[in-house]
Order: sequence, then C-alpha cells, then structure tokens
Amino acid sequence: MKNLYLILGLLILGINSALSQQLSGTLKNPEGTPLEGVIIRVLNTEKATISGAEGKFVLDLGTGIYQLEFS
Repeated sequence: MKNLYLILGLLILGINSALSQQLSGTLKNPEGTPLEGVIIRVLNTEKATISGAEGKFVLDLGTGIYQLEFS
C-alpha cells in the first residue's frame, strides 16, 4: 500500500509539472545593456511581471500560445 501512495504521488507531480511551463528571458537594449523595470504582460490574462536589475524575468504559464506586451 505504501508503494501505491508513492507511485500515485509521483504521477501527480509528473502531471503537474507537465501542465506548467515557465517562460524566462533577459531584456537588453541594442547596445547590450540590461533593461530593468520593463513590465511584461501576457495579453488576455492577468499575468504580468517586471524585469529585474539584470533585465531578467520569469513568467509561470500553462501550455499554450501567448502574446506578450512589453512596456
């Protein structure tokens, strides 16, 4: 029975990680300087984030096709 719970737990973790995706990147200007404080929005959702001091950002998304807006 203990092995059954372990297998079920691993299956649930696998399904959960397969359904979630992470989009990450680094924003830079044409000269290569990182862009801090840029707002990255996922259109038609309430998801958004802001780039950090090194221009890096991360968005947690489900699988799918998304349009991003940078401002």
